[in-house]
Amino acid sequence: MRIAPSCSQLVGVAFADTVDRIREQIRQVAVTALMNSSARKKNSGVTMVELMIVVVIIGIIAGIAVPQYGSLIKRKTLLSESRRLTSVLKVARSEARARGALITITRPAGTDWGSTLTVTEDVAGDIEEIEVSEGRGDLSVDASFDTETIAFNPRGWIQGSTSFSIAICKSATDKTYGRLITVNRVGKITEGPLEDDDSCTQ
Repeated sequence: MRIAPSCSQLVGVAFADTVDRIREQIRQVAVTALMNSSARKKNSGVTMVELMIVVVIIGIIAGIAVPQYGSLIKRKTLLSESRRLTSVLKVARSEARARGALITITRPAGTDWGSTLTVTEDVAGDIEEIEVSEGRGDLSVDASFDTETIAFNPRGWIQGSTSFSIAICKSATDKTYGRLITVNRVGKITEGPLEDDDSCTQ
């Protein structure tokens, strides 16, 4: 059984890298300002004016960077969750074709498809877990069907359905940076951004 990395872990790494970069930029600005001040006045300390200049520069950088990085985190979060779901679907389809068996993806009752998903095979009444993928649980992940399972038959086709789609958004009313996964009747999986005429509610 494989445990897929959670999208929160991936976003956490990206956020940590972002924070490190902006800290380094601020440090370089401060060091440069202090070095220039020392070169002009070797025998004197940093004046209040020079200190205020550094503070203003730091404020400007933070004011520009924080909104941009907030949008970056939101975009990365939705993309990561969309790729997680796409990966689960591809694993299930691939295993169905490789094993020549019906492979099922199941979500817990009362949750959406952004929750923890389990890929299984029913082997003569015994349920074999193939993969467990942990979800964030704090996004809007809406599918165009109401069942709690998705199944691929031995041909890799959708079992008992024609096609479906899954929309991943920050919330049901916020489609900014939203993603859309579609699966046709023969099991072909596509993933991309929500278009203008798409909705977070499928």
